[in-house]
Amino acid sequence: MEVPRAARASQFKTDCRFVAPKAEPAETFELLFNTPDLNGGSPRSTDHPRLAKGVRLQTDPISEKPVLLHQETVILLNRAGHQILLRCDGTRSLSEIIDELAQQYPNDKTRLARDVSQYVEALGRRGLLKWI
Repeated sequence: MEVPRAARASQFKTDCRFVAPKAEPAETFELLFNTPDLNGGSPRSTDHPRLAKGVRLQTDPISEKPVLLHQETVILLNRAGHQILLRCDGTRSLSEIIDELAQQYPNDKTRLARDVSQYVEALGRRGLLKWI
């Protein structure tokens, strides 16, 4: 027996966690993935982040927004989070990712480095990123 489309859609919304983005001016870099201050254990600048096994970065076909998929979880990414994760392919070190982003968003490299480090650390704690 096929489940009606409306029932499938409401179940999808119930089973998934969404992080909604807000509008961002082109010249700013702001993460919506709020994380507490790191208590040590942060990744070294020479570590190479990559998506963990079973985690996919893709574009949602309906909203055309970038999403991170893992098991039953869908995380809707803002532009900043998407730019970070596009670079987490295991070939770039964390410092290389920060340098690339600093060229795109030249406002405050110190803040950008802190925000990117906290973002990838938080994703790592959730098992969405691995370090090689």
